[in-house]
Amino acid sequence: VLFNPGRVRREAKAVADRMGLAIDLRARISDLSLADRQMVAIARAMAHQPKVLILDEPTSSLSSAEADRLFALLDRLREHGVAILYISHRMSDIRRLADRIVSMRDGVISGVFDRKPLDYEGAVNAMLGRKIHLDRIVARNSARPVLTIDGLRIAQGARPISLTLGDGEVVAITGLVGVGKTALAETLFGVRKPLSGTMMLSGKPYAPGSTGEAIAAGVFLVAKDRSENGIVGDFNIQENISLPFHKRMSRLGVLKRSI
Repeated sequence: VLFNPGRVRREAKAVADRMGLAIDLRARISDLSLADRQMVAIARAMAHQPKVLILDEPTSSLSSAEADRLFALLDRLREHGVAILYISHRMSDIRRLADRIVSMRDGVISGVFDRKPLDYEGAVNAMLGRKIHLDRIVARNSARPVLTIDGLRIAQGARPISLTLGDGEVVAITGLVGVGKTALAETLFGVRKPLSGTMMLSGKPYAPGSTGEAIAAGVFLVAKDRSENGIVGDFNIQENISLPFHKRMSRLGVLKRSI
């Protein structure tokens, strides 16, 4: 089999141009962001001019602009007769694309919605197995702050962040891809340092210089890309779970097996 590098580069560039993919085609996949890796995987499927295209949560790591490029591409493919099976739990995607909705729950089809206009609320209820009653959702208010953030800036030009997280309280951080959600989490966990601002943890100053200091203070992070940053693949379950406690279960760097 003869390999023609020039032809491969030209065809790859043509596929990337059709998708609006503005990245260096010679870059290593391992050096790309999660969003760019997702777009490359979709581009690889596009290279084969598919008759049926199956997309499994394709916008999970895409920014709004990248998702819009994907939707525009899917519109063009649909016009050319490509059948598309779009798997997603994002109703915004489904509202934008779907001609029919098939809801699944516990491995079986729980509802099919093809009558116009599509019943989006019914599709969600079929997926959950129950009706959502927003009036029954009661937000918890906490009287004792655990983590207090005051004027934290995580990037040049970014607005300062201030919030309080109380005991037993769940605070949701939401936003599009690339707006700084992961950077905020990494700052709280000591992976990166803030440009300015202060933090208090249980009433004491908190400024972790490393992940070890964050863990010692009682702060833990479950990473977004857990397969790469959340676990050690060569370790078993016991070894992964016990990683934060190795220091107190070892002596002179030797782990005590009896513990």
